[in-house]
Amino acid sequence: MTGAPVPQHADTVIMREQAQQDGDSVTFNLSMGAIKRGQNVRQAGEDLALGQAAVTEGTKITAPELGMIASLGLDRVAIRPQVRVAIFSTGDEVQHPGEAQKPNCIYDANRYTLHAMLTKLGCEVIDLGIIEDNEAALEATLTAASSQADVILSSGGVSVGDADYIKTILDKLGQINFWRINMRPGRPLAFGHIQDKPFFGLPGNPVAVMVAFLQFVEPAIRKMQGMIHWEAHSLWPQRQKHYDLALAVQNTAVVTTALMPMAV
Repeated sequence: MTGAPVPQHADTVIMREQAQQDGDSVTFNLSMGAIKRGQNVRQAGEDLALGQAAVTEGTKITAPELGMIASLGLDRVAIRPQVRVAIFSTGDEVQHPGEAQKPNCIYDANRYTLHAMLTKLGCEVIDLGIIEDNEAALEATLTAASSQADVILSSGGVSVGDADYIKTILDKLGQINFWRINMRPGRPLAFGHIQDKPFFGLPGNPVAVMVAFLQFVEPAIRKMQGMIHWEAHSLWPQRQKHYDLALAVQNTAVVTTALMPMAV
């Protein structure tokens, strides 16, 4: 029987398909291969040695890890709680997809992009919708988000020329750690805390949102999830540029072409 303990004094297992029983005697078919000592036997400690950690801290629990944990007879282990992230878009000009487009308005792409990226990271997403450019509405949203979520993400409302509501509200409800970064795209990025909950004010441009998320938001979330092996981003005095590129294969070479214009 597969997985059964080896009988005392036995050190080799021969497959049933290779054995033929005749009364009290058994013969073996060697045409299927020679019989070797120790074959078809897993030695004690081969999968996991005594005292060896089965799953170390900071390991993402996927199907193999679940199988290992169950094989040890454990019905529960200590894990980090799922990170809850509140997201919302800002702007009177932003509309929900599916609505008839109004003059001078755009459809909200960023909320759906962020939702998908956060889901891929294993986060619980709290979607707070589209918030109008109104200080009272934004303050109420940020207050609610800080009580429901572990991290708060907004898109729009942090660029030059935008209403200064978010900055004012952060000063009132918490603190601003930095406002603007030396990176393109993604320069208009705000970071602060509301009731000790990290807040990322992302740009309104969809490409800039994704770049800023990958460079700043994802590492922060990974750290909150318990990821141990991570590196903080180095700071450089020069402006960091992330280009939109098109990839093409010409003969045996991969050729890149910059796509312009570049968003900030």
